[in-house]
Amino acid sequence: MRFLLVIPRFLNPLKKNYEFPLGIAYISAALKQAGEQVFCLNLNETQEPVEIAVAQAVNDFDPDVCGSGTLSPFLKNVKEVFTASRKAKANIVNVVGGGVFSGDPELAKNTLDIDIGVFGEGEEAIVEIAKALEDGQDLTAIQGLLVKCGDDRWIKTEARKSIRNLDDIPWPDMASFGLAGHIDNQTTGDSYLLHPEDQPRAVSMIASRSCPYSCTFCFHPIGRVYRERGLDDFFAELDHYVETYNINLVAILDELFAVKKERLRAFCRRIKPYGLKWTVQLHVSAADPDVLDMMKEAGCVYISYGLESMAPDVLKSMQKKATVEQIERALKLTRERRIGIQGNFIFGDPAETVESAATTIDWWARNREYMANLSVIQLYPGTPIYNQAMASGRFSKNSNTMIDPLQNVTSIDDETVVKMREFLQVFDQTLLRPAKILSFKESKKKHKTRGQTYDIDWVCPDCQTENRYHDVLLDSPFDHFAIRLTCRHCYARSDIQNLAQPLWRDDCLETKLKKADAIRNKALASRNFELLREAIELYRDIALEPYHPGQPNRPEAVIQASATLARIYEKLNQNIDDAVGFYLKAVTYRPFDPELHYSFALVLATQGLNGAAKLHATQARTLVAPNDAANHAFISSVETFLSGLSDGENEFTRYFFPPEEPKNNLPIHAQQ
Repeated sequence: MRFLLVIPRFLNPLKKNYEFPLGIAYISAALKQAGEQVFCLNLNETQEPVEIAVAQAVNDFDPDVCGSGTLSPFLKNVKEVFTASRKAKANIVNVVGGGVFSGDPELAKNTLDIDIGVFGEGEEAIVEIAKALEDGQDLTAIQGLLVKCGDDRWIKTEARKSIRNLDDIPWPDMASFGLAGHIDNQTTGDSYLLHPEDQPRAVSMIASRSCPYSCTFCFHPIGRVYRERGLDDFFAELDHYVETYNINLVAILDELFAVKKERLRAFCRRIKPYGLKWTVQLHVSAADPDVLDMMKEAGCVYISYGLESMAPDVLKSMQKKATVEQIERALKLTRERRIGIQGNFIFGDPAETVESAATTIDWWARNREYMANLSVIQLYPGTPIYNQAMASGRFSKNSNTMIDPLQNVTSIDDETVVKMREFLQVFDQTLLRPAKILSFKESKKKHKTRGQTYDIDWVCPDCQTENRYHDVLLDSPFDHFAIRLTCRHCYARSDIQNLAQPLWRDDCLETKLKKADAIRNKALASRNFELLREAIELYRDIALEPYHPGQPNRPEAVIQASATLARIYEKLNQNIDDAVGFYLKAVTYRPFDPELHYSFALVLATQGLNGAAKLHATQARTLVAPNDAANHAFISSVETFLSGLSDGENEFTRYFFPPEEPKNNLPIHAQQ
């Protein structure tokens, strides 16, 4: 049989770095070992539109089967592949696997133009499918499938057991999907995983499958049985990558690495002689001092921990099998050993309350050195939380459409949840740990496909070590304002202002902004409220200019109009909710502007949102150098404001809604 295996396109635009998917590479290896003919297409390594690239592959290779798959968030990307393969060859057999199918088979079969779906692990199933198709055998005799039999009839076969001995599986065939080009395209700024090297050459590997824990927001696409590879097999594969690709970094992508500490110790003893830098994901309970010491000595540079919440009731609801004390201990011990930390807090579990969310934010605000990210829980098909939400009848789902993964499953009202999410996004994107920049200049050479690179020298605010990053690419829209880089001495992360950021100007909006400014100035001079109303409408038109939601940047005129509107509403003491909203917008797009942070803090305090006000006022103070004489008066104002907020109560208890009777608790100077 002739197989076309396709990795969906994850990147738009192309040329950026991405996490190389291992699942389909394992499928290719299994098919080739069985003697099948396989053509591999990685749409992230091609320039043509998806339809053209797939059609060309079908025309060139004339496959009998097209296989693809990924995780649920990329359902549309997989759909593009199968639509294109069917259009290129009507009688092709389309086979899907991975979480995009196993998570919600009903959704997959109604959305994708497929003939066969594979549940869980696919290495054994795909070989049996190939033999059945070759011999004209009944596909429904194969375990772990959903098979299309006629126009509207589908048959689900008996479940397949997990593969017990992972050493029996051939190593993933990443080479056929363009691994060499993928490695060559990596740059140090693409991901925290690549920060440790100026010229990173990283490969992804797995040492185990699945996870012994049952967190409610997780889905295990390759089954629920946790299994480990033999270390001999793992290191034989690693030897191949070292010899073939001259790698210097290894990202171990296990859902959970080394449940047993003795295995972790054995792994460290074996990897140390390689002199490689490597990253893993651990449960906080495994973070003992002796284990971390051994990991550090063996080259571990980053550990990803599942943090999720600092509220005990929420951790219990999530089935994290972790306590607040364990989380704090793991983070402290890891940071003391100068190992990098990656972690997220996710809000919105069914047990979440405003109080529990504030508890987590309170801890986050007091422990910014760990640089934990703030995000919202997402309901992905196959997860317990998704299944519970569907069973409750609270949400209706069209069988051809994935539900909004950001559904509110808490007992908190929707309006408050929206406000929570707005603040979480702004906190995460604007409350920075800025580093002192010593030099920021264009590199002598450009990246061969991605353009100009930069050399950046900066001082780590944690250990005061000078870092020199070379050939950093700034071609991601998410780097437009700040770049988050890792200190190569203590492995703490800091925010570097992007000094290469060009002003994003829109001439039409700039003209409208000048007109609005002129009308506002005239209105203020003549105290003409009608003219001011006219200026406000113009500012609103500019500030609310629609842009693609996936584009994080906005034209300079939009930012200026948002900030001006917020100040007008604040001065008039009208539309305070709008004032907060426009400040949210402005500070998100100008996170290094101390005056915007301070102005935002003032209006937040008028609404009784003391916790949020304190965070932004503190950020304003952080962004201005203490010895900057020109800003002495500004710093004094901020300090006075902060002291005015200190009333003996927990300053971090109110984030998401004001008291029943909002009070003006500003210091006298701020009211004037």
